[in-house]
Amino acid sequence: MRQIDADALVYELTEMVRYNTGEYKHGIAAARLVVMDAPTIGGWISVKDKLPPMYHMVLITGKNSAGGSFGVIKGSHDGDKGQWYRDDIGQYADSRGDTVTHWMPLPEPPKEDGQ
Repeated sequence: MRQIDADALVYELTEMVRYNTGEYKHGIAAARLVVMDAPTIGGWISVKDKLPPMYHMVLITGKNSAGGSFGVIKGSHDGDKGQWYRDDIGQYADSRGDTVTHWMPLPEPPKEDGQ
């Protein structure tokens, strides 16, 4: 898979939308939305920039109540309540004084030989 600079591509698509009209403009606008929602490959996403889809399991990391960091764990975000659920402890992170700072999609599982 070829990695791209999604921010640069969004900028270019935004400029194309600005200077074109008609159906072509709508197609470019749709492509821009696809790129903006595409997962980041191999990188952490700040919760300040974007939140994962609600209730989808992702990898999370952040700060604990003592100011230290907690490791990479599985968790999900509940957009309705604005809370993070830590799968390793079976509790909402904020109920323990934890603050999730970054997340990333779970990687694809390995493929077995012959598939």
